[in-house]
Amino acid sequence: MSDAELETAPEDLRASADRRVLRRAALAGTIAFVATAVVVLGLNAAFGGDGQGALVWFMAAIVVGLLVWSGWLVLVLLLDVIAGTVPGRRRLVWTAVAFVLAFVSPILPAAALQAAAGS
Repeated sequence: MSDAELETAPEDLRASADRRVLRRAALAGTIAFVATAVVVLGLNAAFGGDGQGALVWFMAAIVVGLLVWSGWLVLVLLLDVIAGTVPGRRRLVWTAVAFVLAFVSPILPAAALQAAAGS
């Protein structure tokens, strides 16, 4: 291998690892969302809930999915920092976006609940 190939090889490995982490975090968040939505919407229907209640539970499932997605990315970021490795800029941006969305997302079911109570 030439010197140029040796210098780019770690970058390629880091980019590949970052893509793998982002993919796994998105998959974990999606699985958590789907599983939570199926359970809570099934229970809502089984116990005779209305459409407004279903909307609140659906929004709560979105919150759970966002929290799992964000938690996965933040945990891996912390582990990388402890290990002394530097994540790529793309993964840092996605971690920040996921964290902000997870931080703001609990407003969704609260707003839906307030709207349901007001009508």
